[in-house]
Parts: sequence; C-alpha cells; structure tokens
Amino acid sequence: MAFGREKRMTVVLIVLGSLVGLVVLMGLIGLVLPRGHVATVSARLAAPSERVWTVVRDFPGYADWQPGVRKVERLPDQEGLRCWRLHRRGPPITFVVAEDSPPGLLVTHIADKRLPFGGSWVYEVKQDGDGTALSVTERGEIYNPVFRFLARFVFGYYGALEQFVGGLAKQLGETVTLERK
Repeated sequence: MAFGREKRMTVVLIVLGSLVGLVVLMGLIGLVLPRGHVATVSARLAAPSERVWTVVRDFPGYADWQPGVRKVERLPDQEGLRCWRLHRRGPPITFVVAEDSPPGLLVTHIADKRLPFGGSWVYEVKQDGDGTALSVTERGEIYNPVFRFLARFVFGYYGALEQFVGGLAKQLGETVTLERK
C-alpha cells in the first residue's frame, strides 16, 4: 500500500514539474518575441458607408451585436478624450477615442495600464462603389511574455478583429468574406 502511494506521489510531482517547466519555456520564448504586433481585418460590405460608420461609432450598441460584450458604459473624459469601458468575458477594457474624423476614421486606445496588453484599434470606413470598404487594424502590445507566447502560437492576433467585423456584418444583415493582412 505504501509503495502505491509513493508511486502516485512521484507521478504527481512529475506532472507538476512538467507543467511548471512548460510555463517557464513559454515565458522564455515569449521574452524573445516582439512585444508589439499589427493585425488588420478587412471586408467589403453592401451597406452604405454612412450606415457602417454609424454602427462602428455607436459604442453602447456593441452589446447588441458584438460577441462576448455584455455592456459598454460611458466614463468621464480623460485628458479631453471621450472614454468608455467595455464589459466582456475577462477584465473590462477602458478605452479612449483618440481620433474621430467623420465619415471614415476612428482611432481608439486602451487606457487601462493594469491590463497585460495595450494598444489601439484603427477603424477605416470608405465608400466603395455602392458599398463600403471596412478595415480594422490592431496595433497591439502584449506585456506578459507567457501571454505573448499564447497570443502568437495559440490564440493568434486576428480573433477579436474577426469577431468585430463578422458581428458588424451580421448586425447589418450581411455575410462577408474577411481578409487578413
């Protein structure tokens, strides 16, 4: 009976040691990966650019069509910039509107320095014939090396962008082909 217990304890220690070793290895690899990344998702929508622009700028409306977003609340301005908090799975994200140039350029920056990531999203809405060309670019930074490893090799950089553009298209009653850049 004692031998069986020792054997189980050895197996548990080997498993725990392997998990710790895996996390350390991911962190070491993450240290050599660049902190920053740029990812863009584009699509052509049939809706007119004014309609697309209105939906993109309606932050509280994101809760109606953006996967994973429960609500978006308006916060007091920060340094003269409009500020919002997006509630979703995981920690809420506070962002500011750094540039709002109708009818086609919107830039938001993550304002919360306590998150393990940061960066900006650039939304470009352009008339394209009788429809709209939409492009959303993430210029992100991932501060934690383990998260950097996971983002690069497990989750990828395009997931949130594809959810946004796909959700927007669905909100407009459309199906689109997403293009990664």
